[in-house]
Amino acid sequence: MSAGTGIQERLYVALVRPHVEYGNTIWYPHLKKDINAVEKVQMRATKLIPDIRHLSYEDRLKVLKLPSLTHRRRRGDMIQAFKILKGIEDISYERFFTVISTNTRGHNWKLAKPRCNTSFRLRHFSQRIINDWNNLPVEVISSKTVEAFKISIDRHWESVMYQLRN
Repeated sequence: MSAGTGIQERLYVALVRPHVEYGNTIWYPHLKKDINAVEKVQMRATKLIPDIRHLSYEDRLKVLKLPSLTHRRRRGDMIQAFKILKGIEDISYERFFTVISTNTRGHNWKLAKPRCNTSFRLRHFSQRIINDWNNLPVEVISSKTVEAFKISIDRHWESVMYQLRN
């Protein structure tokens, strides 16, 4: 890999990715065409690097250590949920979530998943994060700080960070 690769990656991360990710918690693409349109920005940017353009998108991400945008949206949701549930954000978690009080497995912050009558409601932040949140291990949920949570979740999701998962 050439020395220019690092510069191109840093330029992309500093100048392009913030625009693509702005407002992800609010505007979260759910249609395949929208997900692909957003991801194509990063696909195209990684193809501009001559030394790795012949690799598959997933392999280019691994070489550059850039998670897919799909993964970054999912991770961002978990970080926001952590902040809300742990009282780091000045928002009462009861406005978004119902914590299940009787828990026999996993962590003590399991969330109830209420029934939704519309697909619009299913895509809302307070609904779409529940399965991912409830499946996190105790070690991740019990983090004391946001930074510790980020490190723990990155370690936990390390094997899927380059995949285009919906």
